[in-house]
Amino acid sequence: MDPPERVRDFAAKYGLTYLQLRDPGAALFGRFAETDVIPRTILLDARHRIALLELGYTELKLRTVVRAVRSTLGEAEAPPEAGAVPSPAASPPPAGGWVVEKIETVDSRGSVGYFTSIDLDAAGRSWISYRDYSQGCLKVARESAAGWQVDTVDAMGDAGWSSSIRIGPSGAAVSYFAGEMGRGELRYAHLSARGWQVRTVDTGDVGSFTSLAFDAGGRPHISYFDVGRKDLKLARGSADGTVWETETVDAEGDVGLYTSLALDAAGNPAVSYFDEGAKDLKLARWSPEARVWRIEVVDAEGDVGMHTSLALDADGSPLVAYFDRSREDLKLARRSKAGWTIETVDSEGTVGQRSSLELRPGRGPVISYFGNATLKLAWRGETGWRQLMVDSGGVVGNYTSLALAAGRAVISYFDVSKADLKVARLACLDSGGAPAAGP
Repeated sequence: MDPPERVRDFAAKYGLTYLQLRDPGAALFGRFAETDVIPRTILLDARHRIALLELGYTELKLRTVVRAVRSTLGEAEAPPEAGAVPSPAASPPPAGGWVVEKIETVDSRGSVGYFTSIDLDAAGRSWISYRDYSQGCLKVARESAAGWQVDTVDAMGDAGWSSSIRIGPSGAAVSYFAGEMGRGELRYAHLSARGWQVRTVDTGDVGSFTSLAFDAGGRPHISYFDVGRKDLKLARGSADGTVWETETVDAEGDVGLYTSLALDAAGNPAVSYFDEGAKDLKLARWSPEARVWRIEVVDAEGDVGMHTSLALDADGSPLVAYFDRSREDLKLARRSKAGWTIETVDSEGTVGQRSSLELRPGRGPVISYFGNATLKLAWRGETGWRQLMVDSGGVVGNYTSLALAAGRAVISYFDVSKADLKVARLACLDSGGAPAAGP
């Protein structure tokens, strides 16, 4: 990005002798970057598929990169260093907590599994939207008695970024971003009797960080980031997805990254998101009485609020899981009449990216997330937060998405080392070690 003379001066000043390539206009950087954080490490395998995306630098991040290189080259992993996180086999199953029942590969054809999103239909079957990076398209994998059926939903114009899938009253639908830096658009695909129908919702370099939800009338709502204007926006559609209205929710600064949308019982939207300019976690909520968006800062202590995931409890009060980039921790914020309460969920190493939050009625929050090159799950136990390492083979667990049903959890995620889409199935045990009843 820098001019040649500045690159030469920098190399001479620090004695750099390795090959350096310029990236005019940040064209290559923009293909992989969600924020302007550097340094950024991108590891490609022999087939030029992305094996690892890592931002910033810490000693733990360096160990993650080394593990990814060894895994990509097919080498045995080095013995664990002091302070390294143990594998799941080294930890006993948590009494009264979650245990892994099965891990399976859903799709391994090419470099697949980016931006996964999962939802369950009325029969409890999993539907997963994701990006096929090799083909530059949006795909959906759906579970059936015969196994996994994979549909190519949209292969036009580099589609499938930031996907969000939901099973609405009339079937499955996906919101996502299609295009490149500077000329992208927000799209919506829904499955009908004629197959997948694709609609353009908004244009003009918009549509990153999408989150989809349906109201009781079957009308879709999508929160998303307007990349060009750096605003948080919301789109409301007709039940058939053919007519859309869009509005700006927050335009104060560089706002709207990592959106997560939830609707209350009356269909009023709430959106959690990251304020990149102020480095704050924010929440916007529609007030039907005042007919305005009420916006508040949830956490402003440090660089906080990336990878948000929002849920509303039975009373309609919001809970937000998010990444504290300053401390590299997973956090949870809860709203009550007294204000926001913030707690650290996991602080072991670098944890909390790609969080996905769900609530078990009467039992509290459950969160899947990426941390220390592994897939993890956290839940609130009787004595505080507990964590389980779900998968740790190579570098796994990016782009997690969590769904709960009948005392079980299903997590879709990206196996970075193998560039595959995977699913982990877990069961919640009661204090006696038997599967817990209830949702």
